[in-house]
Amino acid sequence: MRRPRYLIQLSGGVGSYAAARRLLDGGVPRDDLVLMFADVLGEHPDSYRFLIEAAADLAGVPLRAVAPLARAALDLLPLSRETLPHRKAALAELSGAAAREIPNLLWLSRGLAVWEVFEKERFIGNSRIDPCSRVLKRELLKRHITENYSPDDCRLVLGIDRTEAHRHLGAWARWRPYEVLSPLCDEPEISKEEMHRLGEERGVERQELYKLGFEHANCSGACVKAGQGQWRMLLETMPDVYDYHASEERRLRENLGKDVTVLRRQRKGVRRRLTLDGLREEETRSPRLSGGP
Repeated sequence: MRRPRYLIQLSGGVGSYAAARRLLDGGVPRDDLVLMFADVLGEHPDSYRFLIEAAADLAGVPLRAVAPLARAALDLLPLSRETLPHRKAALAELSGAAAREIPNLLWLSRGLAVWEVFEKERFIGNSRIDPCSRVLKRELLKRHITENYSPDDCRLVLGIDRTEAHRHLGAWARWRPYEVLSPLCDEPEISKEEMHRLGEERGVERQELYKLGFEHANCSGACVKAGQGQWRMLLETMPDVYDYHASEERRLRENLGKDVTVLRRQRKGVRRRLTLDGLREEETRSPRLSGGP
């Protein structure tokens, strides 16, 4: 029998990188790692840089060999409705080049961005329902895995740590009969800061989003499952990214003719919808952002 492959579901964040490093440090052969990245086409340029460098390190490829690719990632155009076709083309070229340089890396994409999924599904994702992640990540990865690997051929590896261990049970149930591993839930316990240092000690710099204070590094800080606090942080640190998502929400609300929003707010037991335009208007009036007393 051949050895099972370890399918690392890279998210572009530090957790999946640290999980893969723990496997390597525990004796899993490097050649048995398959680094799978499902691209939503809207990651921060520095997140793509991190993905390339992290995958190279895990695959044993010198970082200097992928330095041109890392620079190309940082040169990606800011995300907007106008730049999206150019960004798609640039990412298709970048992913192909990365796959040639890093043989363990499998860079997958449906060719759709998040708001294109919402338009196709006629539904705006929110903290409870995320068609973007379902279509662009879960379904894409599951199709590739089930078509290419039997449960005996592989182990699925997630970057879940002890702070979100409940997600492991959900993944275990969703993927049966495939075996799911979450190495960061095992001893010894590891903090996020220690995860960052794992990479930094090997020349893989932590991502810009983490430096800005974001807890997660997906979707340029604009994850629809995040709460109002993260969207406020996005407005404060990257207003251009916030404006793009606010304009897309406004456009799709008009096209659907429905009062649907990413965010909701509950006060005195009453839930109401809150548009990204509305949250920005509130924050603009706030002394914290307006510079008032």
